[in-house]
Amino acid sequence: MKKFSLIFVAILSLALASATPTDQMKTAPQKTTLKPASTIWVTRPEADLTWFAGSGTHNRVEWKKSGAFEVADVHIHLCDEPGNLIIGRLASSTPNDGSENVELPMNQAEGKYTIRVETTDGKVKGTSKPFFIKTSPFILIVPAGDLVRGRTYSIGWRTTQPSSLRIDILLRREGAMLAETLLASRVPNSGKADLRIPPGIAPGTYRFEIQPGESFGGMFFLSSPVRIVS
Repeated sequence: MKKFSLIFVAILSLALASATPTDQMKTAPQKTTLKPASTIWVTRPEADLTWFAGSGTHNRVEWKKSGAFEVADVHIHLCDEPGNLIIGRLASSTPNDGSENVELPMNQAEGKYTIRVETTDGKVKGTSKPFFIKTSPFILIVPAGDLVRGRTYSIGWRTTQPSSLRIDILLRREGAMLAETLLASRVPNSGKADLRIPPGIAPGTYRFEIQPGESFGGMFFLSSPVRIVS
């Protein structure tokens, strides 16, 4: 029995000595470094906030992000309340920088919706809390065709607000953050105003803007684009 044990020990020693480095590596535990997951979470619109259809760039989407991204841009979608069905795209290939102003379609049905921010490769997305969309209290009606500097035009609007409300009407250059030209101040909310296009305004694409004042928390309402020419 003692002789047999000695033989077994000798065979085991030879086997261990003949093992290659590769064989030994196969038995060594492997260390795995896990990369943190990339995430997007939408912080605005907040839950139960109200946006108005056609109310222009006042509708602000905000989001936070973490991790590494393979692409630099995101799409912003309007989705149904559960966030599963895309209703329409509000912004395409905008920088993934945490905020974007978006415009809702004028004819968007009232209801409860969500906003989805999604990388352009579709790999990372985040969805807001449900919020409300309501019909705009001011829908501007502008003349067809080009508008000529120095001429006066009749601008109309449909409104759900009382005629006693006083409003400002301005011109906003397309793409500008702030309206640059005041056309009428504190006029009655009558649904119609005759407005002169300033002769010194630069030609380009503009929108008429109604500002109903503090009763709407500083919100403004925009027309469809119009072109102003010399």
